[in-house]
Amino acid sequence: MVNQYIDNFLYSSALKNVDTNIEIYRSEKEASLPKLDWPIKSTTNRIKTEDSFLEKCQRKGIDPEDKEAVANNIKDIAGFRIVVPFLHNIKEVVEYLKKNSGFVLYEERDYVETPKESGYRGIHLIMGVAVATSNGTKMVTVEFQVRTTAMDEWCSKEHVMNYKNNQAGEELVTWFRERAEEVWQADLKYEEYYQELKKRP
Repeated sequence: MVNQYIDNFLYSSALKNVDTNIEIYRSEKEASLPKLDWPIKSTTNRIKTEDSFLEKCQRKGIDPEDKEAVANNIKDIAGFRIVVPFLHNIKEVVEYLKKNSGFVLYEERDYVETPKESGYRGIHLIMGVAVATSNGTKMVTVEFQVRTTAMDEWCSKEHVMNYKNNQAGEELVTWFRERAEEVWQADLKYEEYYQELKKRP
């Protein structure tokens, strides 16, 4: 469904540019490294639906037709998620994104070092992505999320049952927070075993 309040062409073009850049990076790594060292497991992207966009505007007290207010306050109209195998891959991919000449870093949120209240861990970047148009190059804001496969699985359940569920009680919130800590401990163990494997001849 097309969101009539935004420039769908610009946002979809920005996501295409990101997808191409990430696919080149991923292919290069997979062609030159053993499978254990491949940095990316999967990627997904989306443009906010009109309903989700309007809900966020209402929550923030923004007129959805005020393009300047929308641009200044809603940074996740376009989103690109990168799921990685191990914890060290998060920073590896984030550094690649920061060094990419077609992207400009606006904001970084490190939820690995300082997890969200829910227990979620990952790194989010708000970046400008260059899009060439007939009227010149425009910078389009895209939110990047980089997290591990284990945390992504937790998110897929928490997002539906807790984050997007206004009826979720404290018991469910606490339960998900405890599961997030278990995921974190598992990720730390995965990383430990990875480093041990790398030391073996």
